[in-house]
Amino acid sequence: MRLSYSSISTYETCPAKYRFQYEERLPTTTSPALSFGDSLHRALRRFHDRPVPVAPSIEELHDILQSEWVSDGYRDPSEEQVYFDHAKQVLADYHRANAGSFRIPAATRRLPFTPERTAQPWSIRVLDLPTGAGREVWKADTGRGSAFREVVAARQLVWGAGDRLVFPWEKDGWTHLYAVPAGGGGGGGGAATLLTPGAFEVEYVAASADGSAIFYNSNQDDID
Repeated sequence: MRLSYSSISTYETCPAKYRFQYEERLPTTTSPALSFGDSLHRALRRFHDRPVPVAPSIEELHDILQSEWVSDGYRDPSEEQVYFDHAKQVLADYHRANAGSFRIPAATRRLPFTPERTAQPWSIRVLDLPTGAGREVWKADTGRGSAFREVVAARQLVWGAGDRLVFPWEKDGWTHLYAVPAGGGGGGGGAATLLTPGAFEVEYVAASADGSAIFYNSNQDDID
């Protein structure tokens, strides 16, 4: 069974509505709001579904909206035009806020049930709340270590004392902890400091309350 966020949300809100809509599949009427939302969803999916790290222009995005527009549920053409013009404005605002930091997907298609050792290199970005500006402070190398490997922790990224960011990275073939200044450590991952050297895997990680110490569990001397 495949469940979407919408279906789960519907079930939590009203189990009867879930049964009528997803199990019995009773026909429902389409409203302007539903068609409007569906159209925006389709357009934004295509906006992000690109194999190159270059955002479509605003004109291209509006053309995508036109091709993906759902015309069901509107009373008349004049009402539909009002919604269409509003959708163009929503996309223009979205484009203005996100086109500059457009990135390609973090992963590409791979064989199922196989370990993922390489991917589009992941990165760490920091957001300045007063200005809303984001910036990249570190990026993994291509090849080994480019796929993110989790550890067992409440947070995969620890903002430690002295504005040091601590994170797991499988750069040398082992999952270790590294640190980089929150102010930026340069591209390519070269400035990250290895905190747990050795031929073992870091598994469980926790930080002290003040962020001055990192505690971890590993399989050192017991890799089997």
